[in-house]
Amino acid sequence: MNTQTTTIWQLPKISPLKQREGFYCKESMSHPAKMPTYLAAAVISTYTKPGDWVGDPMSGIGTTTIEARKLGRNAIGVEYEKTFFNLCNKNLKLTEEKLGNANSKAFFIHGDARQLSALLSKQGKMDAIIFSPPYENVLCKQKGNSSALCKKVFGYMVPYSEEKATKENRGEVNIGLQKGDAYLGEMFKVYKECHSVLKPDGLMILVVRNFRRKGEEIDLRTNTIQLCRLAGFKFFQTCMHILNEISFWQKINTKKVPCLMLNTTEYVLVFKK
Repeated sequence: MNTQTTTIWQLPKISPLKQREGFYCKESMSHPAKMPTYLAAAVISTYTKPGDWVGDPMSGIGTTTIEARKLGRNAIGVEYEKTFFNLCNKNLKLTEEKLGNANSKAFFIHGDARQLSALLSKQGKMDAIIFSPPYENVLCKQKGNSSALCKKVFGYMVPYSEEKATKENRGEVNIGLQKGDAYLGEMFKVYKECHSVLKPDGLMILVVRNFRRKGEEIDLRTNTIQLCRLAGFKFFQTCMHILNEISFWQKINTKKVPCLMLNTTEYVLVFKK
């Protein structure tokens, strides 16, 4: 791999249900921001090798960890939301039943990515960190996109539980509820933690997508690269993943603001410690 090269990935179009057949419980479809299993598998196959330890500090329903386990990597997933943490473990149970005895292992931890080094203190350093950051409080939170509408259209629950800063959570509310500078500040903490748990020369691979708020595009790709550099990473490579489907919300927003072009690309950003 050459420093700061760019490649384009056009991956197979597989329905969300078909992707997860047999390895994920049906409730997994309740998560509105699932990483495609084929994308997770492509990232894992490209940037890790069998036997490596792969960490995912923001697991969602556990896609990265499950796909890593299927590919013979050892994996640890951390998830903040208890509802999704429970789904992670349901999916892992199904996966273990399918795979049987194998030479790799995986497990999940219920915790906050901002305390990643403490959570993984007994596990040793990771060979790679792979995850998709949240999209600045845009899921089911945009004007007119109420949780009731989300449930009506998709049948899923509100993605992130509402919470307030308390002594118990040390004033750190769910990053998925943050936006703007507050979001960037909290994600900087996560990237610093990721840097600390990686082996020397370890890789962090992030899947990000620019998004729109109030008719303007938020350049999450550039913001993420800047944050990761500040956290001590070297920006290594970009892979452009051409989307096979356009999201429901993109279509709605484009109708509201016709001058907006559909966003058909997400970015696989590769950083090196």
